[in-house]
Amino acid sequence: MKTLRNILPILFLVLTVSTSEAQKNKIYSAETNMKAYLQSKNPDDLLQAKQIIDEVVKHEKTIGFWKAWYNYGKVYQLLGSDSITKGADPSYLLTSLDAYQKSFDLADGRIDMYTKDDIIMYLKSLSVAFYNDGVDLYSAKDYSTAAEYFIGVINTDELLVKESGEGMPFVENSSSMAVLCYRLMADQARSAGDLDAYMGKIRDAQHFFPDNTDLMTDEINYYLMSDRLQEGMSIVRNAIAVQTEALSADPENKAIAQQLSMLYVVEGEACFRNDSLNKAYESFETAITYNPNNHTAQYNCGVILVEQFNI
Repeated sequence: MKTLRNILPILFLVLTVSTSEAQKNKIYSAETNMKAYLQSKNPDDLLQAKQIIDEVVKHEKTIGFWKAWYNYGKVYQLLGSDSITKGADPSYLLTSLDAYQKSFDLADGRIDMYTKDDIIMYLKSLSVAFYNDGVDLYSAKDYSTAAEYFIGVINTDELLVKESGEGMPFVENSSSMAVLCYRLMADQARSAGDLDAYMGKIRDAQHFFPDNTDLMTDEINYYLMSDRLQEGMSIVRNAIAVQTEALSADPENKAIAQQLSMLYVVEGEACFRNDSLNKAYESFETAITYNPNNHTAQYNCGVILVEQFNI
């Protein structure tokens, strides 16, 4: 029995190591299936890789292994890009991005240069896939998924810049498209008479784009439609106060000046809707002082002058 007691810990250690190595070997099996798919484009190879890697990232011995999540990301990116498998789940690409992020977090700087270059290449490809699919989904009027994909472009770019110092060229347009998708969803809710759902979509968008003036205008429209104008105006004036202070600390900052200009346009539009023409005109004129090229403010000044002339 004395000898048995000495052997048991060693036997347990051997079994533990064997289990761990068995799980790691499955990563190589998933890689083999991916390589077979890339050569044959047979979805069955890809689905086999998915089955294997799904088990690996859930197993206690490999759930914290960065290489497991790196390959998990690659498998799901291929699933989300294949013409046959992508229709099964629109979240494949989003899952892929999360997996790449997790692999970087778990590796904590220990990824070799060759593997890192491979992930960067896949991330750039992922960004393109997000954008192209986002455009297709927008054309198909699936605004909800399209917005997720355009935000996917933005999040992928953040990871690319962090890990390689270089982003992709269509991030700004993706931001505009994501805002547009949310605004269209909000408009659908408004048309259906559901103002709470309308505001919900605006809030969802503001979570990602808190300083967007179009969304602020939509928010004020909500307060106008709900007969709560003062609440909306309070939000705009607080934003104006913050940006005015920022500009006084950095007077040459054109971006802040343009932001202030648009905020005064928002204020002017709210006043105009509330039949306060003089106050609206004053706001639009102030907008022009911050940005002489603000054509919206110039046009609205003209509209008010014509309105006053007719009165």
